[in-house]
Amino acid sequence: MEMITTENINIKNDNNLIKIFKDINVSAFLDKWGPLDVIQVYDPEINMQGILVIDNTILGPSCGGIKISPIITPRQIFQHARKMTLSCALINLDLGGAAAGIRANPFEIDKIKFIKSFAKRISPYVPEQFIACPDLYVGQEEMAAFADEVGDRQGATGKPENMDGIPYELGVIGLGMGITIETVIETSNNSSSLPNDISELKIAIQGFEHIGQTVAKFLANKGAKIVAISDLDFTIYDSSGIDINKILESYSETNEKQVLKGLMANKSAKKLTKNDIIKITCDIFVPSTANSIITDENVHTCDAKCIIEGINDPITDSADLILHKNNVLVLPDILTTAGGAISSHAEHNRIGSESAFSLIESRIRETTEKVIGTALESDISPRRIAKEIAKERILQAMEVQK
Repeated sequence: MEMITTENINIKNDNNLIKIFKDINVSAFLDKWGPLDVIQVYDPEINMQGILVIDNTILGPSCGGIKISPIITPRQIFQHARKMTLSCALINLDLGGAAAGIRANPFEIDKIKFIKSFAKRISPYVPEQFIACPDLYVGQEEMAAFADEVGDRQGATGKPENMDGIPYELGVIGLGMGITIETVIETSNNSSSLPNDISELKIAIQGFEHIGQTVAKFLANKGAKIVAISDLDFTIYDSSGIDINKILESYSETNEKQVLKGLMANKSAKKLTKNDIIKITCDIFVPSTANSIITDENVHTCDAKCIIEGINDPITDSADLILHKNNVLVLPDILTTAGGAISSHAEHNRIGSESAFSLIESRIRETTEKVIGTALESDISPRRIAKEIAKERILQAMEVQK
C-alpha cells in the first residue's frame, strides 16, 4: 500500500504522528490470537493498493469482507478481521476471521477491474485460508468477479443467485439485526423498561442505506413504530410513526437523496440535523452505518433504552461502559450483524438461501438469549459477555490442536 507520510496527512502535533505510526505498524497489534498473515499488494498499472488481514483460522478458513475506501489502514482492517474472528466463534461457525480493503475512492474507479486485480494477487490464499464476502461498496457483482478471477466459486460468498450464491443484498445482515431485536423483547421483558411486545416499540434508525432499510422493513412488518430515520443529510422525526413501506417504494422510484426530503410533505414530520437522531426518545436505537456515532462526548444525550449496533463500530468502548452504567442495554455488533457470517457459512457449505435464513434466525436467537440472560444475571455488559463466549470457544479449539 502507499506509504502514509506527512506529505499526504496533515500532522498538527506529536500525538497525531504517534497515531499514524500505530495505524501502519502491524507489529503493534499482534497478540496470541493473531493476525496470522498480513498481505499488502499493489498493481502499478491501475494504482490498486490492497491489504488482506487473515486474523485467525483455528475454527476454519477465514472469512471476511472486502471494502473499498480511500482511508483504510492495516490497523483498521485488522480490527474488522478480529471482529469477524469473534463473531464466527460467538455464533459457533466453522470459520475464522479476516478482512480486506482496497484503498481507493469507489466512485472514481472501475470496481470490477480493481477487485479482479486484488483477487489475482491474493489468490494463493483462496479459498484454503481466505474466503471473500461483501463489505462497503462491494456487492454481489464484485464477488462474482472475485470468484471468476481466482477460478473457484468457493473463494467468495455473497455471490449472485445464478452462481449458487446468497447475495447480501437479500438483507441477511438486517434480518439478523431484526431477529436480535425481537429476541431482546422476548428475553428481557421482565428485567427491563422495554415494552412487552414488539408492536409497542418506538424505533430510531441511523442510516437508511441497505441495512437500515432491511431492519426498518422487518420491524414495521412486525408492527413496531419507526419514529425517526436519518441519512447523510438530516433526520426526520414523526412521533406518530413513519410509513416505511412508502419510503421503500420511493427509493425504488426516484433519486435516493430526494426521498427523505419528499417525506417533509407530511406536516407531522419534523426535520432535524443528522446528529439529532441520537437524542430521539425511543425504546430502541439502531446505528446502522456511521463510525463512532456514540462517543464520550455525546453519550449522555442518548435517550434510548436499548441500542442494537450495526456495522462500522458505532459505539466507542468507553461510551459502551457509560451506557451500561446508565442501564442502557447494548447488543454488540459481533452478535447483531452475524447474519452476514452465517449467510457466508451457508453459501460456502452449499446450503440454499431459505435454509440460510432459518439458520440466521436460530443461531442469532439462541446466542442473543444466552448473552442477554448471562448479562442480566451477572450485571456484566453484553459486549463483554459476547467476547468472553467467543474467546472461550477459540481457546478450546487451540487446546484441541496442541
